Amino acid sequence: TAAVSRKAVSIPHGKYLTIAQVAQICGVKEKTVSEWLKKGLLNSLDLPGLGKIIEERDLQQYLVERRKSP
Repeated sequence: TAAVSRKAVSIPHGKYLTIAQVAQICGVKEKTVSEWLKKGLLNSLDLPGLGKIIEERDLQQYLVERRKSP
């Protein structure tokens, strides 16, 4: 059997949220949050095998910017 390569993922210090948590906070569906990520409206880190996580301060900044837009 071939050995499975496991790379360590370095995560900056901070508080992180899952897509489901962001959706709940924003009152939207998870699909909407995924679209924000695809469009580059919100940054995320992709953890192999675990999914994407969003830093809480990035979400807060996004929400402030969204409120400023008409």
